[in-house]
Amino acid sequence: MTSATAGHDANMALLLIEWVKVGGQSQITTLTGNTIMHSMSNGEMAALEKLAIRLNWYHSIELHPGFVTPGHGFTNIVITREILKRCEIQGMTCLDVGAMDGLMAAILCRRDAGQVVACDRYKRQEQIDIVRKALGVNFKYLPDSTLADVRAATPGIISNPFDLIVFSGVLYHMYDPMQGLAIVRSMVRTGGIVVIETGAAVSEKNVGYFNAAGANDNDPHNYWTLSLSLLDYMLRYFCMKPVDCSFFPYPAKTEDGSQLIRIAIACIATEKQLPDPQDKWMVYEGRDDDSEYTVWNSPITRELKYQSMSSNKPAWRTPGMINLYRTVLQSSPTAITDDLRKLSLGVDC
Repeated sequence: MTSATAGHDANMALLLIEWVKVGGQSQITTLTGNTIMHSMSNGEMAALEKLAIRLNWYHSIELHPGFVTPGHGFTNIVITREILKRCEIQGMTCLDVGAMDGLMAAILCRRDAGQVVACDRYKRQEQIDIVRKALGVNFKYLPDSTLADVRAATPGIISNPFDLIVFSGVLYHMYDPMQGLAIVRSMVRTGGIVVIETGAAVSEKNVGYFNAAGANDNDPHNYWTLSLSLLDYMLRYFCMKPVDCSFFPYPAKTEDGSQLIRIAIACIATEKQLPDPQDKWMVYEGRDDDSEYTVWNSPITRELKYQSMSSNKPAWRTPGMINLYRTVLQSSPTAITDDLRKLSLGVDC
């Protein structure tokens, strides 16, 4: 299929699904009472399906009853949603980094976020257009954008830093994980929440495992797997307080025998770094290396509400801040259910 043909099909499909309008036919309502979709005629459904199955889908999203986009149904989506559903979102300004087909952005919209921006270094405009139209969700999309591009662009889009950022499935794709965390922190206000999901190694050593020769993952776009202790340290270095986590193990280990996991972490953005009492290095006052990652100040500092997972057995570093490594050791993995690998109609978390 040529790009011209694909573009024609997309334009035709979008014309055919102009059924998304106020008033009209029967509606589907989420479990919390939010209206998220208007029904389609049989002809419109057929046109939408014809286009959708010809596109490459990353996410599995139910566009109308019984029709789910042929995405991959990745398991890490489950733990990101597990953390996200505990966050205060209604009325908040939110950013979804690495949006792909817009599943997380759609969830944020369904949770009545005040404004949602989705960004990605890829351009998946056709998929995004279909999801926005089919689900009746409204979010701004920034394709072909690096994190630095997004940081430069957002002051022209929103007046204050984001209240909440979803940074899921991105960190291990970056050449420089520290830069990624620094830029993300610079875009969220103090008191806001960053939901970080990534691969990690269950180790108390402060080490990062490079994916040389695919040692940790066969994906050629995966580079770094941080140990839980190093990830914890970097979060606190960049003024992000880990307060909760959801995780599941991989059937693999690092070359030194550390268990590989996927982990989603809820972090509260803090004004200052969070060192252990004996750590003077973290807070060295003469350091100017992060001057290009200046935090975008906001007059709003109220801490967003977060409801911790009752199933976890948190190991507290200090009151209200968990030790990631020890919390994972003494907590059970999150139960993975197939229904949360996709975004279904009638579900908004």
